[in-house]
Formats: sequence, structure tokens, C-alpha cells
Amino acid sequence: MFLYVIFVSQAQAQTNTKVTINIAVAANVSYAIEELRAKFIEIHPEIRVNIILGSSGKLTAQISHGAPYGLFMSANMLLPSRTL
Repeated sequence: MFLYVIFVSQAQAQTNTKVTINIAVAANVSYAIEELRAKFIEIHPEIRVNIILGSSGKLTAQISHGAPYGLFMSANMLLPSRTL
């Protein structure tokens, strides 16, 4: 439910007819993202979802340098919470 709220709020912030959401996904939770993505697209076919896979550390560094991710998923939230 939390992911749904973030996706929808990100999508509504855009004015284009075809909205794209970039999601940074750490490898340690990559097993769950495709099922979540498929279900979201089933409900919102007008929204494109880009998945960017990487390590928690690298994705955190990218985010801290302005990478355009609408959502960050990681099982290790200790590193991002200290860094971001």
C-alpha cells in the first residue's frame, strides 16, 4: 500500500500523458520488484516504471548527487539513513 501511495503521488505530480517513474532498487530486494511493478502497471497502464538495480551504497551515492529516483527500495536502510 505504501508503494502505491508513492507511485500515485509521483504520477500525479507530472503533467504528461505518459508518466515515467524511476525506482532505485537494491539487489537485496530485487526479488520483489517485478511482481510489484507488474501489479502497479496492471492498475495504472498509463505510467511507465523504470527499475534501476544496484547496491545500496551505490544507489545512495547516486541519490545524494541528485539522481532522479522517485523511490528507493533497500533492505539495508541503515546506510541510506546515515547518508541521505
